[in-house]
Amino acid sequence: MTIFWLVLAALCAFLLVYPYLVYPWVLSRLSPRPLSPPQPGSSLTFALMFCAYNEEKALPETIANLRKVKAAWPQLQILAYADCCSDRTFEILNAAPEILTAVEGKERAGKPAGMAKLVARTEADIAIFMDANVLVDPATIRRFEDYFARPDVGAVAGTLHYVNEDDSVVANVGGLYWRIEEKIKRLESETGSTMGADGSLFAMRRRLYPAVRSDLQDDFLASMEVVFHDLRCISAPDILAYERAAVSSSSEFRRKRRIACGAFSSHRHMWSRVRALGGRDLFKYLSHKLIRWFGAFFLLAGFVAAAGFAIAAGLGLWFLGACLLGGLAFALALRLQVGPAVKVYEILSAIVATGVGVLESLVGAKYAIWNPTER
Repeated sequence: MTIFWLVLAALCAFLLVYPYLVYPWVLSRLSPRPLSPPQPGSSLTFALMFCAYNEEKALPETIANLRKVKAAWPQLQILAYADCCSDRTFEILNAAPEILTAVEGKERAGKPAGMAKLVARTEADIAIFMDANVLVDPATIRRFEDYFARPDVGAVAGTLHYVNEDDSVVANVGGLYWRIEEKIKRLESETGSTMGADGSLFAMRRRLYPAVRSDLQDDFLASMEVVFHDLRCISAPDILAYERAAVSSSSEFRRKRRIACGAFSSHRHMWSRVRALGGRDLFKYLSHKLIRWFGAFFLLAGFVAAAGFAIAAGLGLWFLGACLLGGLAFALALRLQVGPAVKVYEILSAIVATGVGVLESLVGAKYAIWNPTER
């Protein structure tokens, strides 16, 4: 029995770190798949769109950024949806008709419904999606044209950088996580497709945009739709976007919990199609997405296994004492705001938030609408 508990604890520890440490190493050893050459004479049209809810604080900077984007890319159509806001969001958007078309929702419908309305309003070949608080580098955004000139490319994710990692430990940990995520997406792209794009900045062939339920993640489902059609979803390190990371621990917990619930519900919605993917893509999906969602459960099972091992080895009281002393020391370090302890807490909080979101999805919870995150 001692061996059983030891093996179980080791397996849980391995699965906990696998998506962040082992999986990137495996990806780096897969054979690369170069993109197809650009198609001569390709002439595609592009539309940039975003949804906003009560973003009046962020929108002036966003509008100023979009003026620069429009100057660099005059042919780009820009559309914005205000989701029945209670502040001046629609007023701010509507005051810039020379660069964008503003659409006002008369009742809260959520981001998927808003994006569907915007997609229906354009005939552009390529739909570019972004978040309302994201700033796009005007000097790099036209590189979408180069990528979509290649017939095997169905979706392209820009590279997001957080600009305020020094504002708080929460932002610092969020920035570290995102740098790991961007590295994984880049490695996946070099070997085929990355497993979905996030909504900060990505583009796809509009004809493939799917109908998305209000409680699901439109960016995840839409970008995976490309993979299901045997086209590549890639990460572009040379298309840059910038955003402020969350600075509040409680706000970040709620955000990760909501995202995990929507992502896992989206996973359940498309699981039958995921299972039909080729071996390499299925391996990537399981490694990048599915295993990561269960991190909190591996953490809990690993703790139980460690306790079981200690009891089977006659070290139960020692294990209990170590847990009590370790817990008290950790609580004291948090109280004193000791940097490493706070970072560990934020990492554990993110893992737990994801686990809570998964559980909420399984019991039928739905997050059809959203609120701006404190940044």
